[in-house]
Amino acid sequence: MAMQIAHEQGLILRAIGDTLALCPPLIVTEDQVRQIIERMRHIITLTIERIPALGVA
Repeated sequence: MAMQIAHEQGLILRAIGDTLALCPPLIVTEDQVRQIIERMRHIITLTIERIPALGVA
């Protein structure tokens, strides 16, 4: 689910077990890293909000 939400938010993630791996560009600025982190926070929040709809405790 988080990977789909991330894709909708413009980030590419890979699920490795219980870990989400980022796939950022090879060259990024400090501001872009901040943007990536902020998007990740948003993605995690959206994922947590959608868990009840899956019936998962």
